[in-house]
Amino acid sequence: MVYQTGPPTYSPSTNPADPRSWSAPRAFIAQEPPIVTQNKRDGTWIDFWVICDTTQPGELLQRVR
Repeated sequence: MVYQTGPPTYSPSTNPADPRSWSAPRAFIAQEPPIVTQNKRDGTWIDFWVICDTTQPGELLQRVR
């Protein structure tokens, strides 16, 4: 599960059907990268997407105005 927080956080689960199997939120990164801070202007750094195949999750950051 991915949370729309800043910085973005996620919670893995060993069994998605069991609410007790989800971990506490973990940060993808410690803080907003300087390149984002320098270029987002008056925008907001939101909309984090997780793209997975059967073995490897990946993260796509999308800027929405």
